[in-house]
Amino acid sequence: MAEVFQRWIRKVELEPPVRQLLVRMVRFVVLLLFGLLAITNLGFELLPLIAGLGVAGALAVYQQWLMRDREPARCFAAFLNNNYFGMAVFVGLALDYPGT
Repeated sequence: MAEVFQRWIRKVELEPPVRQLLVRMVRFVVLLLFGLLAITNLGFELLPLIAGLGVAGALAVYQQWLMRDREPARCFAAFLNNNYFGMAVFVGLALDYPGT
């Protein structure tokens, strides 16, 4: 997965340290996902937590997209969107809690 991403990222004009950081982040995410799959196979139910964090990740990407031009109005819209990010993390944790 990291090699495919590395070949794709070479096409984009990025400085080498930024490219290396992105590749390392992808490798970490893949390793984290394999770890979560291993924990799930041991009998722990993590689907609500993973879903909540996935939604939060998508909202974080959306916020970065909103702020891409650094316009004050769009930055403020991303700031207001941060409530949904927190809500997604909270709902994922609350649904994953064993008492529910």
